[in-house]
Amino acid sequence: MKYKVSVLIVNYNNASTLKRAIESVLCQATSFPYEIIVVDDGSTDNSEEVLKEYENTDGVLIAELEHRGMMKTYQNGFYFCDGEYIAICDSDDYWRDVNKLQKQVDYMDSNPDCGICYTKTYTDVGGERYLMGYSSKYLDDHLTFDDILRGRAEIHSPSMMIRKNCFDRHIKFEGFIKWRMFVWDLPIVLTLVKHCNFHYIDSYSAVWSKLPESFTQTRSKRKKLKLVFGYSWIKLWFVLRYGCKPSTLIYLIYRFFRDIISASLGKWNKK
Repeated sequence: MKYKVSVLIVNYNNASTLKRAIESVLCQATSFPYEIIVVDDGSTDNSEEVLKEYENTDGVLIAELEHRGMMKTYQNGFYFCDGEYIAICDSDDYWRDVNKLQKQVDYMDSNPDCGICYTKTYTDVGGERYLMGYSSKYLDDHLTFDDILRGRAEIHSPSMMIRKNCFDRHIKFEGFIKWRMFVWDLPIVLTLVKHCNFHYIDSYSAVWSKLPESFTQTRSKRKKLKLVFGYSWIKLWFVLRYGCKPSTLIYLIYRFFRDIISASLGKWNKK
């Protein structure tokens, strides 16, 4: 069967939220077939037991791999995606709108020049939902490369739908790994905003979990500093590749030193 959408769920030691993520995708009301691809990065918790519940579920493909880290796991996950569109729901996130896929597919089918369609997301902090704040006012169809570099607007991964042929044409994931980029979503968005049209649907389709300790959230001073250097390296790489406005470059330099000082003093705010 040819699926309209491939939904990628990557998991590593998130057994407590994995079922919630899968169920939030399974309950989608669509007029087309879609598949769910769950890629487990060698989890050591009871994720395997959770995944066994879905072994015989139609449209669900489970790949349990050896632990290779987030970037390699996403590279493998995207390789499995064969639908016309790709959607993402990390195992600690979940979708809240049962019509998410239908709304985004309807728009992208009608607008073949659209490379990414996205929405706002709720932020879940300790089980409490919060609306997107400052960055939501910049989410529109005119979002630019410089807006993303400056952090004016964040496109959270569980809200995105990506056209597969745009992904295949422009995304060189092995290059992200070669250049030691430590997250997958920012490089993809920065690449595609230079090559494809983006469309914003003004609604809340998903919930992004902000954990106290995760790959991109931490209380550790050492890890905070690594995050500052990691994100700054990605942005520098794209500035060297595509350029940016002088005001954006000045702002990025300011943010780098501000975040270094902030992380060193323990007054951390990644935004």
